[in-house]
Amino acid sequence: MTLHNHKLTYKAFGDCSLLIEFPVLNQQKELHELIKFQSYLKQKLQHKIFDIVISFNSLCIHFKKPIKLGKIQIKIEQILSDRSYLNQLIYPKHWEIPICLDPIFAQDLIEHFEGDLSKVMKYQKRICDLEFTLGFYGFQPGFCYLAGLPEEMAIQRKKVPNRTTLKGSLAVGAQQLGIYPQDSPGGWCVIGKSPIRFFDVNKDNPLFASIGDRISFKPITMDHYAKLKDLVELGMMPLKNTNVYGNN
Repeated sequence: MTLHNHKLTYKAFGDCSLLIEFPVLNQQKELHELIKFQSYLKQKLQHKIFDIVISFNSLCIHFKKPIKLGKIQIKIEQILSDRSYLNQLIYPKHWEIPICLDPIFAQDLIEHFEGDLSKVMKYQKRICDLEFTLGFYGFQPGFCYLAGLPEEMAIQRKKVPNRTTLKGSLAVGAQQLGIYPQDSPGGWCVIGKSPIRFFDVNKDNPLFASIGDRISFKPITMDHYAKLKDLVELGMMPLKNTNVYGNN
């Protein structure tokens, strides 16, 4: 996959923004390419833009001044055609997130597998064997959308949403994985819970990780969960991260 092979649509989003839409990107390789494209555009247009926001099927460029849609579209098509953005270097981190998979935190998954705990544990183990990519934030401040869930592991959204999904819940919605940063209604299938605080308004950067960072999950016991939760409430953030090399 390369972005220039997809049919893109360009729409003015107000006077100063351009929305570029494309088919949904679920594969991590596709998402990495999109992140390189975003980084390249930020570098090339740095004096003309405020920000570039991406999702799995769109990229929105916010300019400082009103734009001429046709002129900007031609420039972007040229960048896509020469594929120079593929050489853009990005420097993601890898985060290891503790996750408690106790049945008390996985009632949705137990319901999905009709009470078959062997299937529940097999599914949870596979989640912990995989590595995901932080694709974008959305739905609510700090909600992480993660790419990399195999198609056969997709779980459809609940027909009747939960009135409250607890903060720190790891959940599956179709072919996406997400982490709830605060208590809220939710229609995704919860499979476990982390004691980590994923969004903190008291910090200069309230988000724990950056778009493009790699995420994996380490299973922990209920006792370990309780100890980490105490540390988090004391203002600590017991997370491990390392730089990722060889991704370019």
